[in-house]
Amino acid sequence: MFTYETAEETAKRWGVTSRYVQLLCKNGKIEGAEKKAGSWFIPQGALNPEEKKKTAGIFESPTKNAIFDKAIELFAQYRFDTVSIKDIAHEIGRNQASIYNHFTSKQDILDHIYDYYCKYFLLDRPTLEELEPILQNGSLYDIINTVFYVFRSEHVDRLILVSKIIQQRQFTDERAKQIAYDIMLLSGVEFAKAVFDRAVEIGRFQQVDTYMFSLYCNYFRQGTYNSLTLNPSKEHHAQLLEEDERFKEHVAFLLKDLNLGE
Repeated sequence: MFTYETAEETAKRWGVTSRYVQLLCKNGKIEGAEKKAGSWFIPQGALNPEEKKKTAGIFESPTKNAIFDKAIELFAQYRFDTVSIKDIAHEIGRNQASIYNHFTSKQDILDHIYDYYCKYFLLDRPTLEELEPILQNGSLYDIINTVFYVFRSEHVDRLILVSKIIQQRQFTDERAKQIAYDIMLLSGVEFAKAVFDRAVEIGRFQQVDTYMFSLYCNYFRQGTYNSLTLNPSKEHHAQLLEEDERFKEHVAFLLKDLNLGE
């Protein structure tokens, strides 16, 4: 049996705002949290999910994982062109030969980083079939919220750094340019449009230009994500979560006020 504490008590213990704790509860991020009489109650001793994040290894070799993670960190901080194999080897306490036992070149490391991003960026995106109960029975806010899906905690820290690398290189690197357009932008719009098209089909939305609506939502979401890549601090992340919530609530209210949503 859980012994519970209030969101305010949890916030004080974690050193964050109670609003931040409530948002985590609302988004299902705190295991065992329950809402009673309009207030959230959290199991005593629950850890902040943002503090629990651990990046799972991508490769079987611990050394290859260390090289991969350190390269991402250095490329994001100092830019790919200014970082050498020697720099990566020095940072992980290995010689350069150790790097070449796992990657053929610095470009090979970057290619693996791109491959990783393309795979895991979309990993947690739900299918329309999985979203059907929300589309049928959820509130307008719930439907809007489905296109603001989140990433697995074990990958989100890497994805944020790799996004920064892609943003830095998209004007000089053809593959980074393609990823920025196809994965970051186009796939988000297509996913949102599919969700909103289904909402129109079953009568939850009325008279909505789903393409323009998808652009609108994805533009805001991408802006939030880009902002997080520039400043991934806990405080900034909490602020962005609150901005996301206000945006989704605003859109849901607007749909209802204009009689465009049921």
